[in-house]
Amino acid sequence: MSLKSAWKRDDVRALFSAVMTYCSDKFEKRFNKLMDDIARDRNKNHIISFKSFMISTSSIDVDNLDNAERHVTSRVCAEYYKKVKKSSKIPENFLRHVRKVGSYLGSLINIVKCVCKEFHKGQIANLELKVLEPIKTYQTISSWNTTIRSVVGSKEFKDFRNACLNDDDTKDDLEKIYGDPITTQLDSEINQCVCLHVEMNMLADIVSRGDKSRAFIAVSKDCCYLCELYIEFAQKQGYNIVVSGSHKKIYHAWKLPDIKDYTFWSNSVAYMITNLDLIIKNEVQEHNHLLAQSDSEGNSLDSSLTLDKEDRDDIDAVLAP
Repeated sequence: MSLKSAWKRDDVRALFSAVMTYCSDKFEKRFNKLMDDIARDRNKNHIISFKSFMISTSSIDVDNLDNAERHVTSRVCAEYYKKVKKSSKIPENFLRHVRKVGSYLGSLINIVKCVCKEFHKGQIANLELKVLEPIKTYQTISSWNTTIRSVVGSKEFKDFRNACLNDDDTKDDLEKIYGDPITTQLDSEINQCVCLHVEMNMLADIVSRGDKSRAFIAVSKDCCYLCELYIEFAQKQGYNIVVSGSHKKIYHAWKLPDIKDYTFWSNSVAYMITNLDLIIKNEVQEHNHLLAQSDSEGNSLDSSLTLDKEDRDDIDAVLAP
């Protein structure tokens, strides 16, 4: 099958539409960050260059980007990122936002190109697509003070708390999570929106089916530390799960998977709490130790994304009304 004919297939159109719809919430958040960059730095060279590239490679009205079709914007960002990703003259934050917005169509384009190659035909001929709905909910989380006090002594807690509140970046992060005024909010329980990470959604489906055959969970980036920890627990229970790697970050809005097997679920909670308590204790002690001493941070878009004008027109037409 040629790439040109693939763009016109109904199943390719359905795939593009399903992915953009499924990812719409996350896409809008990333798109808004990019728009903030453009509005703030509109007279700077890297923004002027970006807009010029948009004009030359699409029909987007650069003065009304909010009204542009999202899949076209994503496609343009994917191409632009490939072109300028090694430039030292472009701010890293802007490049990162361009890359993330471009990753949606960039990944879809690369998938379609891969499928069109005879070499991969045997791998994808019998693919079965299963859509797992995203899961979000609100839950009460313990106060920051209670969490820290549960693993360290009073003196360590006081030193650590003061250090956090005296650091502007850390204080800002805490205010985003717990609210303002932070000095009182740290002692309050809060109701927070949490989401089930993609890796956990897939793992929960595997566990619910009791499927212990080898499974590779492939997502667009390395998994966070909590996902890695939970996968590690599942592996200890005999599930042959493989992931590409972990970036070791912990997200406060992470949701624990809902597993119907109560024994599995309760043991997983105990495993996570034990490891998290140890992490918190070690991090507090390490941070306080450094303070005492002072006193005496994929590309998901690869080189295969090379498009000519005909390709661009075909891709932009995939989701055209």
